[in-house]
Amino acid sequence: MQIASKTLHSFREQLIVAVLVVFALLFGFSAYIYSQISSISGINKEIVSVARDIPYEFSQVHVLLLKQEEILSALHDGLITAPEANDQSGELSKSLDDEFAKISSFQGSLLNSRWSAEREKKLFEQADSGLVFTKKSKSDFEQKFINFLAAFEQNDAASQMKLLSEAREIALSAYSRIDFLNKEFSQAADVYFLTAEGATDNLLRVSFIFFIIILLIISAVSSSIILRTAYSLKSILEGIGQFHAGRFRHKIVLKSKNEFGMIAESLNEAVVNLDKSLDEAKKLSRLVESSMEGIAVTDTEGVIQYVNPAWEKLTGWKSEEIVGKVTPRVLKSGKQNQEFYEKLWKTIKSGKIFRAEFINKRKDRSLYDADEVIMPLIGPDGKINSFAAFQRDITDQKRADRERQELNGSREAFIRNTAHGLRTPLSAIGYTFEILMDKVSELPPWTHQFLVGAREHYAWMRDILENFIFIQELTVDYFRRKDAKVSPRAELSAITDHTRWFAGSKNITFEWFNKDIPETLPIDRAAFIFTVKQLLDNALIFTRPHGKITFATYQEDNMLVLESSDTGVGIPKDDQPHIFTSFFRGRNAYEMKNVGMGIGLYLVKMIAEGYGGDVSFHSTEGKGSTFIVRFPLMKRE
Repeated sequence: MQIASKTLHSFREQLIVAVLVVFALLFGFSAYIYSQISSISGINKEIVSVARDIPYEFSQVHVLLLKQEEILSALHDGLITAPEANDQSGELSKSLDDEFAKISSFQGSLLNSRWSAEREKKLFEQADSGLVFTKKSKSDFEQKFINFLAAFEQNDAASQMKLLSEAREIALSAYSRIDFLNKEFSQAADVYFLTAEGATDNLLRVSFIFFIIILLIISAVSSSIILRTAYSLKSILEGIGQFHAGRFRHKIVLKSKNEFGMIAESLNEAVVNLDKSLDEAKKLSRLVESSMEGIAVTDTEGVIQYVNPAWEKLTGWKSEEIVGKVTPRVLKSGKQNQEFYEKLWKTIKSGKIFRAEFINKRKDRSLYDADEVIMPLIGPDGKINSFAAFQRDITDQKRADRERQELNGSREAFIRNTAHGLRTPLSAIGYTFEILMDKVSELPPWTHQFLVGAREHYAWMRDILENFIFIQELTVDYFRRKDAKVSPRAELSAITDHTRWFAGSKNITFEWFNKDIPETLPIDRAAFIFTVKQLLDNALIFTRPHGKITFATYQEDNMLVLESSDTGVGIPKDDQPHIFTSFFRGRNAYEMKNVGMGIGLYLVKMIAEGYGGDVSFHSTEGKGSTFIVRFPLMKRE
């Protein structure tokens, strides 16, 4: 319904815009008609003015010619002197030239007119012939004036009378010609006025007819649009009613491809997607309802809005008891402090997920351990509109962990106490072997072989015991000791010297390449020595006589690298994934009757990673192995 209302509102706006456009067009058309009429009226006034101004200027020419004749009469009658007559005649001549110039300018207006070219051409020719005639009359009159002055100086009365009569005839002839022009131009002015009125009337009639045609076209188009729009809106509203009733298989059918057709297609597509979303929502709802984890949804203020059956079973609270009424504080046991809850709210309100272990309280006030995940739910506006909490009962798991920790603690204590208890008698045995080896020359010959074998077994038991004790020490706190420090150059020199001597006794070549060894390394001395000895001892054990061991130490990427390569028996491909597993021994180790327990490389990996380093290797069976251990040069935080 809202979509239909918005569509109708949009249609009304479009209709209003269309009406405004129509009125704007009509206003523009009216303004154009008014401008055309004004233009016709202006031209009419201009032409009529010209048609009336030209006769007026010719009348002025006739007046000036009469004044010239009056000057001659006044000179003849002795009213003025000859110089005065000459001056006055000169002024009149200039006035005549000015009038002739005005008449010429009016002739130009006739030629620039937008009216009938034939009519203006005829008037122009008449004005031009009149102008030529009056100019000739002026010239003849000036000549008569000059002759009259000469006769006046000679006191020739007869010549003066004759010239005066001829001057009057020139003025009379000019008057006749000018009177004819006045009549012609007056008639032309009347014709112009009537023609302009007729043009204006015709323009108004054509404009009115055109205006009626525009209105009819606009009415027809508007009616068609309104009818089509009404039909489209009716179909859309009926379809929305069907959708509102839950009949999502209904489709709005509109053949038009206009905006309403697009709206109908969009609605049909939206309803199909909505139907699919509802199916998915139902599946999700069934999944949530059947989930083994307790799920609760709250609003942004923490008020519970939904809980699933698993949550009810876990807490003992029923949905109708808490939804819309209480917050998850009903589960608060007091085992978590205020700082814990402040961190929780700060995390989820910032849009992040909070996960922690809680000790909660059921409705019957019994306590249980829960692993909870609380996450914010984001609305369409991109803002948090609710929170979802998922909790799993881990009470049994926590109890089993505590029991396992107690058992491990007892076992570790037993191993630790046993190992330390065995260290003293083993040390005594070792001292005894050393004393006996010093006195071997005094003992029977067969005892030498026996003592050598017994001492090797003693050394094996001692190494096992030391490894057990070392494993007990490798805890998190061991790797975080701030005073851990070793001088790698001195320790490497001592270990490699011993390895070189022992390799020589087995006819094995040993080489050590060292470069940029740091003065100190933030690693416990015992752990560093154990790592280096383990790498080189393994190379010595699994390299046959005439083989070669290469040991390299260098810096790379702020790391000290220990790289041990040998040409020994290598590691079978099937054994390589397990090489760092505790108590694992490869197949060829058994074949060579190696007495190791398979925890050396396991401890090397633990030490390297404990200090922020790493360990890697590559090996080919029958060709040898290369082990690489890397320790950071700076202590990690």
